[in-house]
Amino acid sequence: MGAHTTLSDIAMEETARSAQSAPGGLCFFVSCENLHLALPDPSMLQFTQQTMQRGLANGLALAKTMMKKDIGSGGVATSSSPWDGHSVCQVTVRRAGNSTPLVLRTDARRSPNPTYALSLLLPSDLSPIDTCTFEIVADVGTQQKSSSTSSSSIPHAASKKSLAFTSSIDLLVLMDAKARGEPLRLPLDVADAYLRVDWPVSMPLHMPSPPFVGTTCAHYRFAKSLQMTEEIAEVTLGASFPPQVLLQSIHELDTKIATWTALLDRANMTECRFENMAVAAARGCDVVRVSVSRARGLQMSAAPAPLASSSDSVTQTLRSSMFALAKSVKSSVPSPFAKFKHATPDEEIAASTYCHVMWQDPRTLDSLWTVGRTNTVPSSSEPTWAADCGGQRLHSIVDANTFVMARPANPDRRGCLECHVFAEKTSTSKLSQRTKTTAISLGVATLALNQLHVSTTDMTRFVFQDWVRLHQRAADSDAVCRCDGLDMQCIGEVYVDVEIEVGSSAYAKEADETVAPPAAIAAPQTLWLQGSSTRVLPPMVYSAAFIETQIAAAVATQTTLRALIETSQMWVETHTRFKSSQDKKTPSLQHMPTNLHACWAQTGAGAVLPTITCGIPAAHALGLDKIDLALLDDQMNEAFNECQALQAALPASSRVYFGVLGLEDALGPSVADATPATDDDKDDDMETPSGTKDKASSAAARFSSLVSSARRSLPPVAAASIKLMTNAVSSLSEDKSLAGQLARLVALQDAYHLRKTIVVAQALTALTAAFQSSVAIAIQTNTLAEACAQWARLGFLCGWESLVSSQGKELHMLVDAQVAIDACRHFRFQLVPTTTLHDDSHHDEDEDGVVLVEDTTTIQIPVDAAALSAWADNSTIGITCVLFTQGINEMQSLANMSHLGGVTKQSEINTTNLVVLHQYADSFKASSPHTTGLELVLDQLRDAVRHENGAAKNTDILHLASTVVRRLRGGRVTCCKSGKDRTAMSVTWEQATWARGDDGDNGDDGDNGDEDDDVALDRANTMREHGVRLDVAAKNVGHKKYSFNALQRKLLPSIYRPPLSTIQDMVTSVQLRDS
Repeated sequence: MGAHTTLSDIAMEETARSAQSAPGGLCFFVSCENLHLALPDPSMLQFTQQTMQRGLANGLALAKTMMKKDIGSGGVATSSSPWDGHSVCQVTVRRAGNSTPLVLRTDARRSPNPTYALSLLLPSDLSPIDTCTFEIVADVGTQQKSSSTSSSSIPHAASKKSLAFTSSIDLLVLMDAKARGEPLRLPLDVADAYLRVDWPVSMPLHMPSPPFVGTTCAHYRFAKSLQMTEEIAEVTLGASFPPQVLLQSIHELDTKIATWTALLDRANMTECRFENMAVAAARGCDVVRVSVSRARGLQMSAAPAPLASSSDSVTQTLRSSMFALAKSVKSSVPSPFAKFKHATPDEEIAASTYCHVMWQDPRTLDSLWTVGRTNTVPSSSEPTWAADCGGQRLHSIVDANTFVMARPANPDRRGCLECHVFAEKTSTSKLSQRTKTTAISLGVATLALNQLHVSTTDMTRFVFQDWVRLHQRAADSDAVCRCDGLDMQCIGEVYVDVEIEVGSSAYAKEADETVAPPAAIAAPQTLWLQGSSTRVLPPMVYSAAFIETQIAAAVATQTTLRALIETSQMWVETHTRFKSSQDKKTPSLQHMPTNLHACWAQTGAGAVLPTITCGIPAAHALGLDKIDLALLDDQMNEAFNECQALQAALPASSRVYFGVLGLEDALGPSVADATPATDDDKDDDMETPSGTKDKASSAAARFSSLVSSARRSLPPVAAASIKLMTNAVSSLSEDKSLAGQLARLVALQDAYHLRKTIVVAQALTALTAAFQSSVAIAIQTNTLAEACAQWARLGFLCGWESLVSSQGKELHMLVDAQVAIDACRHFRFQLVPTTTLHDDSHHDEDEDGVVLVEDTTTIQIPVDAAALSAWADNSTIGITCVLFTQGINEMQSLANMSHLGGVTKQSEINTTNLVVLHQYADSFKASSPHTTGLELVLDQLRDAVRHENGAAKNTDILHLASTVVRRLRGGRVTCCKSGKDRTAMSVTWEQATWARGDDGDNGDDGDNGDEDDDVALDRANTMREHGVRLDVAAKNVGHKKYSFNALQRKLLPSIYRPPLSTIQDMVTSVQLRDS
């Protein structure tokens, strides 16, 4: 709200909360003198409460009777609960010419002469001729303990009990007293009783805007005249800073893409994979053209039969008897010609032929690789074939019924070409209507490459065009060669047309294996993106398809990050700063911190307590189901170890050709317009030429498809698709081969990179806001030189307080946050004059000027040049972050009772960060003479962490850690899942204990043995019920209620329990959940 804000439109008798921003408005405190209210006996109130509890236990009917509301005169509901002595001061303002009054109320106090803690704030647009009336009213809200979702309703006029009131006065009276700075005493309608009006002291600190844009504030006056202001602001960094972190991640991906691209050229040369054959020839490769177009003299009857399958006969004999079944199984012994000579009554036989072309040269490592396959021609002894589909490993294509491929230079023409001719038998069962295709080898025609001769028209071409005989190889288990070494036709002949075009010699050595390829699978160069290990996997030549997959994955991640940057730019242009907790899982906003606010509690004595609050940095949009940065890091190390061990077992030649060998030696897609049914219906019934089902696909052969499934999970900003990455990684982990582990490792690296980028962007933004808050306070208290001297020597200390539980998804949030906070230590701050960052003449109201210098970890913070003159050193400032955590909600109660593993993780985090905090404190003590109180609190923290009870909520750790950090002049960030409910309870408790000094000296560590915690809890509850935190809750969920129900409230530690009037009922707490 701005200065023009008015409450005149609020309905009659509706309260107006004083926690609103109204610069220039009339703010004051009220108290009663000589009123001497007759308070009820507390023992009688306790007796009444005990009676009600017994009634509730005895029966529902009696409970309803005692809780029901009576109907008073005029049909107005009145409360049957007795007054417990609490009263509020209510001021009613009547504007000239406006019949609707403006009503404001203080907090409730139980005292004969109450002094109300909450200030009253009148809008600045009121006129001096407007009138107001003050009234002391018995408060019944504390007895009703309503859990309604409305936070502004007050008891109806007919139900309130007026205890005292003043006559109507003009606002001019208040304004004159304010101008004189004198208290105002207004007589009440009780003899010798007065209402005293006091003015708040001026608070010396004002937060700079930008980066802080104030939203709400509240003024309090606690016992012993201690005045405190609670102010909260949105932070412009929430939208403007994360894109700069994302840009560094994009630049890291540029480096990764460049490495893979360099390796891709090496892989293309190794695989002879080019855009076209002209490029292949220019790069020094031979261009091979193969055509197997005809066959003649094929002897179908000479073909041996494969092992027969008895599935159909079994199906048939099941209808007869077990004897018939046994006979059928016995009769399934192979018969050389039965399959072609006889047909059962319910089978129709059709035989067709095709040719499978294979290639061998020195680069195929003494193996035969598939060139391609022809189409299938129906039963004929002289078929005419056409090239149908090429081979994947050789990257052969079909061009004008010819197989075309590139091969490494082979001047000696070592190797051969083999043409395998198969007959396909298609049988259809009339009973099951299923069609099964069986391929039967007829023979093989072999052509040695040295049989090619130089073309008569072109000396760079070697050709062969002739008939080549088909033979049955004696090595085949289902074939017997009948050639007998005679110069005679065996099974038939095929016509082979081969041409080898010798490539240019200029680039023949470009892919020399003696030159080591670049190492592509390595840790990022950017420090904050690295995991726990920075090892590099020894370089290998991966397949081009695999490399292209990695490039596509990196580009997809860049697309995601650029889309996030565009969203941030749109927010900055529209001056949008606040990301609600409802948007934690929104993919397009996942890089921004949730519910980011800066708040300051300060007293008239000049003491200030700054705190940054936000939702815990975590990758909500990327999923939190059994996944976090630490788990990904562990899995990366495991996969790296597996790859390293498997890679060490490979011979040197296999490393060079690993990419090629990893490709599946299979056929590519058919180019025929109409493919025979036998090709379209290749399912589980399709058998290999040997007659057995194809189970030879190794893990390396499945390499490309596995990686492709992992990479399809990275579209631009798509939550559901991004979450599929976890499932893809899980499926890859099942493949224990080197190819499978490589695919798993790179998938894990990609997932880790994106997740860490998102989480660090959130954490670093909150950390930078904490530093800017500390700088602003140091400037206004004239301590910037002292603060900078400490920061330059020791670094800036920031203490993080986490309130999430150590169970379920919140445990993974906690781990994400811990890794991100650790990564923030790689960055450094630098204070620079404002003019070096932007021209003041073009200064925008939301332009904070914070710059993360490109390709560095230096964050430049703009400071007014005059203020910065007190510190001439331009060196960078290191960062030390510590995180202390303690779950406080009902899920932590469950974790403590069940002794789940997350409790141990919580203790490990506290112990690890205690060591870091101790190191900073030791350095601080070495250069600071005033450390007596620090030593005491640090010892208490060490004992609390060392003896942390896994079955309890050790909230003392949080309080002591906060005290130590503030004693060390560090910044503070408090967070829970959403940054609004548990965070509100913690911040208000810390402010209440901080402000409980007798004379406003808030250097007290909050651990005075004589101090009554009930006083601090009363102050905390006043802030929880009437302060700025309910406004934060309303910004997130639309209601001024904390997202606790009665059961959840009961399971919170007593110091974190909100007033009953501020919580939700059971149904509403579920409906308004923002998780």
